[in-house]
Amino acid sequence: MRQQPDGKLLLAGYAGAAGAEDFALVRYNANGSVDTNFGAAGVARHSLGSGSDIAFASALQADGKVVLAGQTVVGTAPAFAAARFNSDGSLDSTF
Repeated sequence: MRQQPDGKLLLAGYAGAAGAEDFALVRYNANGSVDTNFGAAGVARHSLGSGSDIAFASALQADGKVVLAGQTVVGTAPAFAAARFNSDGSLDSTF
């Protein structure tokens, strides 16, 4: 979990059905409610492939972008994966 300078909280992990999980990032307001202005109704998701994508770590950059690191499945083997999200929860396609 990361706390942004404005007091909002970011929680990284995964969302989806077993075997088809996506990287997920949820943002909460300082009062604990979901920030519906972030991503899609408070949740940013990204599928890295057809298998499981699970974020285990996050980093908050000074510009408000969030980097998630974890694993994806390539064939039957786990592999390192990373993605970066913009401050509004959209995927940073330049990363």
